[in-house]
Amino acid sequence: MRLYVVNKNIVNLLSLSLFFFGGSLSAQVTKASVDMEICTLSNGKTLTTKAEVYYQVRDNRLVTHFTQPTESVLITNNKGEVQNYDVNQNTVFVYHNSDLASTTNTLFFFLNGQTQNLGLHKIGFRLLKTHREDSLVVSEWEATNPLNTIQKVNLVYDHLLPIYIDYFDKNGKLLKKAYFSDYYTSKKIYLPQKITEISYLENTDSLITQTFYRNIKEESSANSVYFDYAIPGNAKTIQGCHQTATNAPLTH
Repeated sequence: MRLYVVNKNIVNLLSLSLFFFGGSLSAQVTKASVDMEICTLSNGKTLTTKAEVYYQVRDNRLVTHFTQPTESVLITNNKGEVQNYDVNQNTVFVYHNSDLASTTNTLFFFLNGQTQNLGLHKIGFRLLKTHREDSLVVSEWEATNPLNTIQKVNLVYDHLLPIYIDYFDKNGKLLKKAYFSDYYTSKKIYLPQKITEISYLENTDSLITQTFYRNIKEESSANSVYFDYAIPGNAKTIQGCHQTATNAPLTH
């Protein structure tokens, strides 16, 4: 259960912070992998998480192989089915959460040319207006559900590349913001190699997370057994509960 909690938080972070393969500026990539390092600073302490991420359009399956602080493999698909495999314990925690579906994370939106809104329209937000601020384009979004914790989102672009996003509650309080920088570009991939995210928590210091990407590979150069990774047949299965979608932006 402990491993499930850690990886669920990380995957929610990935949904905004790691998945920027391809996009509307390029042809669609069909297969890509990236090495990821996430450094989280909270209450004066730093936690480092390392993983290798694999995604292919063919089956809309996302495989994340965590190597630090512990080894595990997290598999999600477009149905929201999640398998969380503890390598050392040979146990797999299985549950369903449509928030974690491979087709509702930012990676999927970039792969399918939806960089203009990072999938906000698919997770319960509607576009209010778009305007220019000098060379930047700012789009403003509001939640369709008045009960959502996050009620307003601003997304900022520079030359069609997302560079900043922020989230507000119904009272206009800033909940979190993120900066995307140092873009890696190719004919098929536009990926910010550094993402800095700041979350403002209740009654605590802010949570600062920096995500770095290295060893970016695509198409024929992206080769690994993890693209088609299967949980060992002798792994002990722990069945979890169905979890209802929150229709909120998928961040940690």
